[in-house]
Amino acid sequence: MQIAVAVVWIGCELLGSIGYCAFLILREGRLEAADHPGFLIYPAALLSATVGVAALFLIAKLLPSRVKSEANAELSPNPQSGANGRQPVSPDTDSAPAAAACRRSP
Repeated sequence: MQIAVAVVWIGCELLGSIGYCAFLILREGRLEAADHPGFLIYPAALLSATVGVAALFLIAKLLPSRVKSEANAELSPNPQSGANGRQPVSPDTDSAPAAAACRRSP
């Protein structure tokens, strides 16, 4: 992820500065824009790099996590539960009819 952030940052800075230069060429003409690109090329590059990295983090946030969080653990079935997510029959509960219904006849 660190390499992706660096690549996106530098790439978006480059695209932002090229975009700003293209804007200046269209606005002022080729010769005037080549003489003085202006100080605003740096904020344009930083702004585009910030937007690019923010988009990268938003995309990374949408991807599924490799680490199982507690919120996902609550939704997953209990490994100690019975079939279909039912709780196992224990002597503490009054589940004699349910246990009798689950037995197979010979």
